[in-house]
Amino acid sequence: MAGYKILKQNESVDGSITARAIAVARGELRAVVVGCDLIGLHHYQVEEVRRRLSPLISPNQVLVACTHNHAGPDTLGMWGLPPLMSGLDEEVTEQVLSGIVRAAELAISRLEPARLRWGEVEAPLLGVSKNRREPTLIDRRVTSVAFDREDGSPIATLVHFACHPETLGSSNTVLSPDFPGALYATVEASRPGVALFLNGALGGMVTVDRQGGRTLAEAKRIGRAVGELALAALAPGRPLPAELELRCARQPVYVPIQLRRFHVGAFFGIFGPRPFVSGGYTPSEVMALRFGPVVLLSLPGEALPKLGFELDRRISSEVGLVVGLGNDELGYLIHESDWEDERYDYERTVSPGKLATGVLRDAAWSALAGVGALKEAK
Repeated sequence: MAGYKILKQNESVDGSITARAIAVARGELRAVVVGCDLIGLHHYQVEEVRRRLSPLISPNQVLVACTHNHAGPDTLGMWGLPPLMSGLDEEVTEQVLSGIVRAAELAISRLEPARLRWGEVEAPLLGVSKNRREPTLIDRRVTSVAFDREDGSPIATLVHFACHPETLGSSNTVLSPDFPGALYATVEASRPGVALFLNGALGGMVTVDRQGGRTLAEAKRIGRAVGELALAALAPGRPLPAELELRCARQPVYVPIQLRRFHVGAFFGIFGPRPFVSGGYTPSEVMALRFGPVVLLSLPGEALPKLGFELDRRISSEVGLVVGLGNDELGYLIHESDWEDERYDYERTVSPGKLATGVLRDAAWSALAGVGALKEAK
């Protein structure tokens, strides 16, 4: 299992670990967004998904994001017996990649005319999420985008919120989607179709605000709360234009990895065949996807709120969503101004390093410019 402890195996299952996809098309251009109940995926794993989907869609138009679920399988390799043994299991990895591909294929095969609307509400101060490091620095917005047929019946619902899915805690041995599982069920009970959850700037340490213990019941309570907020956001709903522009921009980068333990892990194959090039760099990317006034800006890791808000302010669109763990997971992305802050001692131990933030920020500006959604800096 991923998260917390090494060599931890699940003893039971509650709910399904899923890959959920929404495809959009405009003329000949297609794009697909997949949300996965996983701790994260390496960039090379996403590239394999793209390779398998290439007969249907360009690799530049595939976004695979993970919820950062701490009660799912180890898809990164970090929770085996580092540095001696990877936590990656070949059979599990194949099942995961095949499932992601299948979800995307189904979404593309079911394309139909749709209208879009969106809404946004704020989560309450207590009982849903909190920032354990800086309590006042947190994005509480729950944003929903509804995809509906011409007659108003639902096709899919995209929900965006920033929060670590780690309700069940470090001793948990139940394989579970954590709170997103109840979120999906709550949304789909009112809006039949596919509900998809994308995480936001969840880093350092935006997590669940438990009112009970580290239990399945508490995970479901939080998931229902976020699902009800997502539905409430759509109750008035703001319609998007009938004719939506669809644009995608993918900005490949080589990210400097300054943390020595990452290099040791890579040397011993902990991360599988993840490439590291001379000088300590690894390939990754930032991606922007725009459909009308909705812009998704994906980052390959867990941005802390300060960085998330900085990027959000530069998105020149009505609905700008910073998506965490998009197409890669590099760990915590810490704003340079906070790098020496002792509150982030833990985050620095699982971060690519101070230099990575600037590289990814520049890539974000390029990706946003590529979809015509970059606001000039003030």
